[in-house]
Order: sequence, then structure tokens, then C-alpha cells
Amino acid sequence: YVPWRSYNKDLVSSGQDYYWNFSEVSLDYQEALLTEASQFHPAWEFLSNEVRALMARNVAIVLGDRNKEPVKDVLALPKMGNSGPEGGTVMAMKVAAYYHIPVFNIGNPQELETARHWFQLNRNERQL
Repeated sequence: YVPWRSYNKDLVSSGQDYYWNFSEVSLDYQEALLTEASQFHPAWEFLSNEVRALMARNVAIVLGDRNKEPVKDVLALPKMGNSGPEGGTVMAMKVAAYYHIPVFNIGNPQELETARHWFQLNRNERQL
């Protein structure tokens, strides 16, 4: 999932099946993702269009293409600031929590252990 074609261009090959580009989806879907993302960011009005695209991309990662197939759970390793998790990963964590998708901050040893237990209990339901 990339927000625009040149984003991390040395790491992303546009010919790959897993490639998804925010700037290449329909304008209606872009607007829906931006609207969704704006509900979870405390300072949306101060973000540049590029950062807004990054936040919208995080929504698409969690909810799936066109919000049709959300992830079953989120393993997150957010950057930690003085007041707790911060950065774009927090957007994904907020979206998942809002949609009742289990979120595990694996940087926290207790949550890592909870995640291990969760995946053991649910391993038969998972298709990896």
C-alpha cells in the first residue's frame, strides 16, 4: 500500500500484484478514505495533502480495498513518544479499535503475550 507512485520507489515495484496506490484509485474512493481518516486524527486540518494520503492509506490497510475485507486483527509496533504511541501506526490502531478489530501493540510485552495467546486460540480460523 503506497500513497503515491514515487513513495519509497526503490522498495516498491509497481508491476507486482500486491501494489496498491492511493493516487490511482477512483476519486470517490479517495474521498471516502480521506473522510474516514479525518475522523481519527486530532489535527486533520493541519496535515498536508501528502500526510493525509498516508493516513488514508492506513485506513485502507485495515479495512481492505473498498472497505470490503477488513483485517481480522492488527499487530502494531508504533513509535513510542513521551506520552505513548505516536505516528501513522496509531491511525491504523484507532481505526481497527473503532471497528472492533483486535489490536495488539507488540512493543508492549504484556500485549505481545496476549497476542500469542489470541493467535493460538484462533489458529484454526486463520488462513495464512
